[in-house]
Amino acid sequence: MQPALAKQRAAEEAARGAAANTVERGKAEAASLQKVVEAYRAGGSGARDVLALQNLLPLLEQISGAQHSLAIGKVTMLPATRTDGSELARKAIGASEQIRAATGVDLAGVARKLGG
Repeated sequence: MQPALAKQRAAEEAARGAAANTVERGKAEAASLQKVVEAYRAGGSGARDVLALQNLLPLLEQISGAQHSLAIGKVTMLPATRTDGSELARKAIGASEQIRAATGVDLAGVARKLGG
């Protein structure tokens, strides 16, 4: 009978300890939230924006896809100075790249295949 009572008392004490831990954590979180509310009220009109940004910044990397590696297959550079026909080349390359990005169709590749 003594071992059973000892187990029961030990379980009760463990439960009290866990409950006290939960209560203290709740008090700390409530105090922290109260500080946030006080700072929000003292911050004036810009406080809402700041609070929203603080909550969004941790998500920015995930939203932007920065955690994923990026493979660059091709870089196209045009001369900085304008020469005869350079504006047409810029527009043609820009349009071709936009079409490829939007549809997956590589117009330059198709032209190469058709041209032999």
